[in-house]
Amino acid sequence: MILWNSGNDIFILFVRYLKTMKGWKELSNIEVERASQRLSMSYGARAEHAKQKVTRELFKLMERKESNLVVAADKDFESPRDVMEFARELASDIVGLKFHPRIYARWGWFCNRLDEELFDLAKEHEFVVINDTKLGDIGKIMFRQLEVELANAHLVTTHGIQGYHALKAINDLASELESKDGVARGAIVLAYMTPEGHMFDLVFDRLIDDSNEHGAAGVVIAGKEVGALYHGAARLELGIAILSPGIRIKGKKGERGQIYGHPYHATKHGADVIIVGSGIYKASDAVKAARNHRKEGWEGYLARIR
Repeated sequence: MILWNSGNDIFILFVRYLKTMKGWKELSNIEVERASQRLSMSYGARAEHAKQKVTRELFKLMERKESNLVVAADKDFESPRDVMEFARELASDIVGLKFHPRIYARWGWFCNRLDEELFDLAKEHEFVVINDTKLGDIGKIMFRQLEVELANAHLVTTHGIQGYHALKAINDLASELESKDGVARGAIVLAYMTPEGHMFDLVFDRLIDDSNEHGAAGVVIAGKEVGALYHGAARLELGIAILSPGIRIKGKKGERGQIYGHPYHATKHGADVIIVGSGIYKASDAVKAARNHRKEGWEGYLARIR
């Protein structure tokens, strides 16, 4: 594999080759320059380009905590208390906690106001809450779904294949909620996911275009896909964050087709945020594992902006 580093035109040619294989758009010279600019900018500088307030605050938080680590709380927790304790233990090392509300449905996550408790914990310990519900309906239905699910989260994930009204619905409700409590919220578009057999190559550029035009706070691009990270860095606006799941220091493949990337390489080659699940919650010492992933992710970021 050819990896990108500053001034290396070989990687640009490699990405252009991938374009012909995958059907991505040809990168213009302006976009290549944007990638170079983006990959050399600090989070603080990127914050000045963020149109979405929640992204601006996230960039500043990452710089302040010297961390770009989000932990995915996908573990089979035994109780809500275990979820809260997991978040509390890792709070000093993370900038976000991502969870799937359906996994917690057996506890009555929303009706018992457990989402509110997690939101309060995030405020106390300075991290963002990401509701990874992966919305995928028409805007009207999504708006009604979000009335509960976005109230106590900063970011929510959505498939963009249903069109830009998904982003509009999320941003409209985010504005309503912010007017009530002053908390910035936004949408993360699933632009390039990690499983084997995915079909994101066919719509990758369209999802990037909609993210640019209709106010995405961030996009998901798989951490192992170095070419996709570079393509996203070139085509996305400077103020949109790239969040990369499928990150793990050890192990290249998960149980059901998940393919992992390394935190250092992901952030060096374009990821702004790394999302780590089993590499942390399956470790014998979750705090130590979080710190190791945080260190690798941060060093990759520092290497890229030097």
